[in-house]
Amino acid sequence: MVKVRIRRGFHVTSATRRLGRSTLTGSFMKCTIWYMQIDYSVEIDATAAQVWTIYADVERWPEWTTSVLRVVALDGPGIAVGKHFEIKQPRFPNLIWEVTEVADGTSWVWRQRSLGGTTLASHEIVESGTGGVIVRQRIEQSGPVGRVVGVLTRRIGRRYLELEAQGLKSRSETKSLHDAPRD
Repeated sequence: MVKVRIRRGFHVTSATRRLGRSTLTGSFMKCTIWYMQIDYSVEIDATAAQVWTIYADVERWPEWTTSVLRVVALDGPGIAVGKHFEIKQPRFPNLIWEVTEVADGTSWVWRQRSLGGTTLASHEIVESGTGGVIVRQRIEQSGPVGRVVGVLTRRIGRRYLELEAQGLKSRSETKSLHDAPRD
C-alpha cells in the first residue's frame, strides 16, 4: 500500500529517525512543497549480519536487483563516510553518490548532488524480533530542481526501491538457507 501525504514545512533528522521505527513493511510516499520522500520496507528471514554483508557490498547489487545496472567504487570498495560510488540505473544518467553516514552493520546514507537538487538515499537494517530483520529504505529529494525531479520520477523511484528490497530479500534468504547447519 502506498500513502501520499502533502504537508508544508521542512524536515531534517538523523539517519535512523529519518527512516522511522514502524514495524510495518511496504511503501510510503510523501510529497511536500520542500521535498519528495519515498519509503519502502521489507521483512527478511535472515540475520542482520547476513543482510549487511550482501547489502553493503554495493558493487554486486547488479547481481541481485534489476534496478541497478552498474556500481563502481571510485575510492575503493566498502561503505565508509566520504567514499564515492558511480551508479548507473535504467532510465537515469550515471550519478555519483557520496556516503555521508555509516553505522557499521546497521545503516548508511549516501547523497547525490546536482545543480538545484540533492537526493539522500537511506538504508537501514533493524532486528524484527522474530529472528529476521526489517530493511528500510528512503529516498529524499530536495531543492528547487530536486523536488521537480522527485515528482516526475516518483513512480520509477518507488519501483526501483521495491525491486531493490525484493532482490535483497531473495538473495539474503537464499544465502541464509545455504549457510544453515546441516543435520
